[in-house]
Amino acid sequence: MNQTPSPELQAVKIQLAAKNAHENELANIDAAIAAQHQIIAGAVVDRSPVDQLQHRLEDALAQVATGQTPSEPPDMLASQLKKAQADFDKADAGATITADNARRVIAGLTRRQETLQVMTGTQGHELNAALKAFVISEQDQAGRDYVRAADDLISAYARIQGLQRFAHAGQGVSRDGPQPFACELELLRRPQNMPCGEGIAHSPGNLEWMFDHGNLRKLVDTAYHRVIADFQQQGAVF
Repeated sequence: MNQTPSPELQAVKIQLAAKNAHENELANIDAAIAAQHQIIAGAVVDRSPVDQLQHRLEDALAQVATGQTPSEPPDMLASQLKKAQADFDKADAGATITADNARRVIAGLTRRQETLQVMTGTQGHELNAALKAFVISEQDQAGRDYVRAADDLISAYARIQGLQRFAHAGQGVSRDGPQPFACELELLRRPQNMPCGEGIAHSPGNLEWMFDHGNLRKLVDTAYHRVIADFQQQGAVF
């Protein structure tokens, strides 16, 4: 992979950053919704003090109705009940407002959540498209590198064989032992469905291979004659 990020890689990074940002926002929304539900659950006012005073007043009034002396003065209990009811009503009204506000917050968060979920789905497609473009771009570059490397290999092979032919052509200067290549170079596959160019010894009728042996032999011939030409340029004629 190149040291300098390619435009395709930059596009992938942008899509990943957007995806991560949306996922983080969705997580924050989930946490915020949970917090609002806790607020709603806590927006409940205890009515038991009112109910207890109501029962005590009822009991005192029942005692008066049956000619008994009440254990607690009904007027005092009525006054306390009135105050407790007023306090409860005030607190309950505040709790209702708090809960209603929390429900409104949840409604807004839920709409934002739904929007982000739709955007996240779209971003998934955009990220895949960016990744595909990146992979294809990198493959195409690697394919061009492959063809250049194959051409270098084929050229080196032709040079070795051209020199070997020169060594055998009555010069008696061939190296001792086995020849550099006991047989012709094996066919080398060419990348398919990639704009990586053609090899120096390719056959237009067969794009599956980097070269055919007929063209390879022509390269060897060319390399052989170049060896002779190089000597001739230096004034060494054989």
